Amino acid sequence: MLFIAAVNHEADHQHRHVDDQTRYRYIDEIVTLTKNFATIVSVRLVGRLSIFEAGNMTGDRFLIISGHDFRTKRKASVHFIAQSLLQHGEVCFYSIGFSHVSRAKKDHRVELWSLANTVCEFNGVQCFLERSLVHPFRTRPDWLSVPEALWFQAYAKRPRKQFWDWVGSATTIIFESGMSVLLAEQIALANPTARKIYLASDDLRTIGCSNYLIHCLDRSAASLEYAVLTSKFLAGAMPPELKLVYVPHGFDQRPFLSDSDSPYTDPINAVSVGQTLFDESFFQIACEQFPEVTFHIIGAGRRSSKVTAPNAVVRQEMPFADTIPFIKHASIGIAPYVNKGAPYYLSDTSLKLAQYEFVGLNAVCPFFACGQKPGRFGYDPGNSSSIFNAVTQALSKPRSQPDPSEFLDWESVTNRFLTPERFPDTRM
Repeated sequence: MLFIAAVNHEADHQHRHVDDQTRYRYIDEIVTLTKNFATIVSVRLVGRLSIFEAGNMTGDRFLIISGHDFRTKRKASVHFIAQSLLQHGEVCFYSIGFSHVSRAKKDHRVELWSLANTVCEFNGVQCFLERSLVHPFRTRPDWLSVPEALWFQAYAKRPRKQFWDWVGSATTIIFESGMSVLLAEQIALANPTARKIYLASDDLRTIGCSNYLIHCLDRSAASLEYAVLTSKFLAGAMPPELKLVYVPHGFDQRPFLSDSDSPYTDPINAVSVGQTLFDESFFQIACEQFPEVTFHIIGAGRRSSKVTAPNAVVRQEMPFADTIPFIKHASIGIAPYVNKGAPYYLSDTSLKLAQYEFVGLNAVCPFFACGQKPGRFGYDPGNSSSIFNAVTQALSKPRSQPDPSEFLDWESVTNRFLTPERFPDTRM
């Protein structure tokens, strides 16, 4: 089923590519005429005609452009990559696509509102959160696609003094999937010497990006050295001329390998950690089916308040290190993903499922998240009988004894990210 989904996405990509060529043709002509001028203006805003001055640089300098911010409590793979890159040189982390709109969307970066538009050092990384009055976003009606594209272009041309300063001094520039691709062509002109790598954490269509951003990725593919895919299923969403390498997610293994006491008092415990695509209906069904199991739900947000069964324990979000004993000492792990909005590559990119696998924990998850991974027992969301069967099988099977060397830590991920040619397992 996952293979069919990937093929369908590739076919949709080809159809979308043809439509976009027609829809955005005249916008491209405007951009081609103005991008040199806009880049020179941006350069002069930082007080120099050439912002790339190799003679003033010592060592490698990495610039990450992302819709995340390195300082947020909630972490994604790009946070750990940024931290690991410090072993290779200086790291700057520039966060874009943030404004008053972000408040309405409950963006995790809102906690950093007062720190926006200023450089801050955090754990060795130079951080900048660009906040504007309003930032562009996807508008659903197709007839607004051209005005939407012009809106994105206007946002791309706004003055960014700190941004162009960092672009000019960077030796490697990393574009994480999202709004970063909007600036890729300008960056290629401003600093043609820097390596440019695309981190495909997601398919832009799956995370609801504007079609114009997908178009920008297609246009800028020639300036990118390669794209790093966290799942091979993402290949069909990439521009055909872009070189692809495969580097799966990693995670910090050390806390999992250290001894810890069990936080549980009941004999049979199922654990779920995190709120991504959280489906409370799973617990409403499973808790009734398995009264002898205590279901621990950690950091699932407001939706977890709907789980009121007596054998459910709902816990607030806690530091990552505090969740590890709950995972290590559980009887089974639960990944209760809702079907709507779930990416077709989730079986490869779910950090939660990877952590369960690392400690040898049998996992219960929807069929679309199982992939070909052993120790995962699938169900259809909302289907009582399939949930019963999945939990029963997971509880009846012994825990596995995985080899830690088969899992990548973040240092291994970063080494593959920077020098994929050294690692045969990155080949597509």
